[in-house]
Formats: sequence, structure tokens, C-alpha cells
Amino acid sequence: MSTKLLLCTILAILAFGNVSMADKLPDQKTLSRLIVGKWYGDKSCVLTFSSDGSYAIDSTDDTMHIEHAKGRWHIKDGQLLIDWNDGSHSANRIEYMRANQFATEGRHHHNVFDRVKN
Repeated sequence: MSTKLLLCTILAILAFGNVSMADKLPDQKTLSRLIVGKWYGDKSCVLTFSSDGSYAIDSTDDTMHIEHAKGRWHIKDGQLLIDWNDGSHSANRIEYMRANQFATEGRHHHNVFDRVKN
């Protein structure tokens, strides 16, 4: 392989690869600190992550079936883990975390959450 082709291949991998240096996840402690607060799941629900590990989702739209759900959350190995009060569990990989936005990817879905402004 020529040097020019090798360089182009490396640049393409860096530019279009799955790993982005800009969105490298912070450590678990930082993720847990950053996620605390209220987030829009979409404009019809608000998710609240409390510093004591409690979690709640509230509907802001009467058409949603979930009016209020509670559980416990924690972050482990880059995953947001939720234990619901009904005994069910969810695990979603955190794709990126920023001060006012984060994204997760689950089994069949991708979600972007925006921080609720006070």
C-alpha cells in the first residue's frame, strides 16, 4: 500500500469512524454528576435524575400512557441502568454526554435528551 493511500485511509477512519475524540465519555463519576437534573425525553415528557439515585418520568402531554413512573438509576461501564419500581429494568449505552444534552442507544432506539432550562 502506498504511503498516500495509507494516509488517506487513516484520515477516513478518523473522520468517519465510530469513535469521536470530541464525544469521548467522561468517567463514571463525572457522568453521574452531569446527568443529575431534569431532561426532556421529547417535548411530551420530563425525566428527572436525582443525586440520590432516584428517577422519575412525568408526562407533559395527556395523550401519553405514562403519566408518572419512578425507579432508581445508576451508571456503569458507560451504560445508563434503570431499575423501575414495577420490577423491570432498562439498560442504554450512553453515546455522548454534554452539559445540556446527552444521547443514549438502546436495543431498538436512539434517544437525545435536552436539559430543561430553569
